[in-house]
Amino acid sequence: MNCGTRLGYGQHKSKNEPACFWCKEWHRKDQEGSVVVAPIKAPKKPKVRTPRKQAVCGTTEGFSAHQYYGTETCDPCREAWNERNRERYAERKGKQPAPRAKRTDPIEHGTAKGRGQHKRRGEEVCTPCREAYNAANAAARAARLAAQGKVFTPKVVECGTLAGCRDHRRKGEPTCQPCRESNRQAKAEYRERTGNR
Repeated sequence: MNCGTRLGYGQHKSKNEPACFWCKEWHRKDQEGSVVVAPIKAPKKPKVRTPRKQAVCGTTEGFSAHQYYGTETCDPCREAWNERNRERYAERKGKQPAPRAKRTDPIEHGTAKGRGQHKRRGEEVCTPCREAYNAANAAARAARLAAQGKVFTPKVVECGTLAGCRDHRRKGEPTCQPCRESNRQAKAEYRERTGNR
């Protein structure tokens, strides 16, 4: 119940029951004319929204407005949108690296690039391309060490050793007789030391 108000006092009367203390106090003040009635608030004025700036057809904003309101896109707006996309594509394409050489392009023998072409095609690397690749790596390593204040001294592999035999195989060239003998001797020593036959 809404005790202490006109509604609460009326509810008591409708139920044929004595009014509570709060309702009696309200009735007494009402008889004396000392009941303070809260003023009725005026309804809020509806907010007047300023209309949005109408998009101009023939622009990208006009195309977006067509999509937002679900209206049919006009030809000028569609053409402006396509033109903007073409400009973006041309700018992005200009920043991309040059396309890689195709498998049908001739191999640039005697260069480091030629070694990569051999590898991509699954072919055996020729000697000029391998030497050019090794020389480019040696030059790059020498430049890095020179920046650190060091001197690059390339390692020279001597024939007649196990390292010389491995160097022949790495370069893809026939193994000389001294290196072949050193490799055979290293294998014999390994069998004697481990007992593997």
